[in-house]
Amino acid sequence: MSWIDFNNINSDEVFNNILIITKRIIGTPTPKSYAVEVPFSSKVIDYSYINGPIFNNRTIEIGINIEGYDRVGLYNLYGRVLSWLMRPNYSKLVLSDIEGYYMAKLKNISSLEEISFLGNLTIVFECYPWRYEEDIEYLKILNRNDSIYLNGSFMPYTPTIEASGVCNIEYEGKTYSLKKGVNREFDIVFKEGMNEIKLLTDGAIEFNISYKLGGL
Repeated sequence: MSWIDFNNINSDEVFNNILIITKRIIGTPTPKSYAVEVPFSSKVIDYSYINGPIFNNRTIEIGINIEGYDRVGLYNLYGRVLSWLMRPNYSKLVLSDIEGYYMAKLKNISSLEEISFLGNLTIVFECYPWRYEEDIEYLKILNRNDSIYLNGSFMPYTPTIEASGVCNIEYEGKTYSLKKGVNREFDIVFKEGMNEIKLLTDGAIEFNISYKLGGL
């Protein structure tokens, strides 16, 4: 049986066989374009892929049937479904039979269509374009001129770097200063393939680097 897990609630475990998924449409993200026309020229400069591919959000549409023992029970169940789905922030959305998860929030939900003690609903989630596949956490101690090599995915991602002391690192030929503790430098974007971080300061410095792998 198909199910969804959203806001840490699994539809099958909580609603059992009184909530049936009848439809599932997974939208396709569209590439964003950042193009600039050159004045007094027919040329266009496209900056869209400077930090890797960038996409617009995608939608995921879910159709469900809910079943009450009577009309009162149907509307009580309808209220429980609304309370479950209506959250203002993004949360993990897991779909049965699909590896990984999406970051989603409720975009809209249809009115309840009654058919006797059955109700039909259409739920539309707005999701980040990427499907998150794996969370990576890497711990290593480096000395001066030592490097860490980390595998990135098609999804560009800015890692969280926790350093045991103040230090300088090099990434893609640029130098970045890190404070002791948690750092997130948004110019450091892991891309598909190997990503090298090199310590430029006298060590030893312990690094705890966390990031996500994902795709479309």
